[in-house]
Amino acid sequence: MSYLLKEDFFFAYQEKKSRFLVYAYQAFSKEEAFKHIEEIRALNPKADHLLYVFKAQAGQEGANDDKEPSSAAKKALSFLTERGIDNTVIIIVRYFGGTKLGAGRLAKVYLDLFLLPLKEANLQLERKNLRYEASLYVKETDYLLGKIIQAGGKIEKKDFNGQKLNLIFSLPEGEEALLSAFISYRILN
Repeated sequence: MSYLLKEDFFFAYQEKKSRFLVYAYQAFSKEEAFKHIEEIRALNPKADHLLYVFKAQAGQEGANDDKEPSSAAKKALSFLTERGIDNTVIIIVRYFGGTKLGAGRLAKVYLDLFLLPLKEANLQLERKNLRYEASLYVKETDYLLGKIIQAGGKIEKKDFNGQKLNLIFSLPEGEEALLSAFISYRILN
């Protein structure tokens, strides 16, 4: 079971004249994560530091503390992994205000800011779509097609061979129980 952000996130914070800007987005690949990172870098060309953490599909992940004396990005990456949070990039921009926070305080501020977009209210359960192949008699078709659509599924292919309709469709994980009452099926992925 994995979770992802419901929506884009932004938060601004100030401590001892240093400004911190926190951005979080869905990112389903390393390329998409770096696209967001570069967009934020372009929006903040005079920033002193840009830290990030991302976790995407197929084990793509990364963390960078941008030479700051903290390991907050690496700790945030561990948190993403432990909590099953995927397809997410979090970026923190810092404008140094002239007063040092101290290594311990700075590390705590960064870690708190990395975790801020991950509060439960900002997360949703991510359900994978599973693909199915099935054959059914024509009289069952309308009801079942309606149920597939109602459950958030998609019909990919319909093929009628005289008496039976052959289907390839997808359903969100956990919704396959509606199938067993009607048809025999096999999972394609």
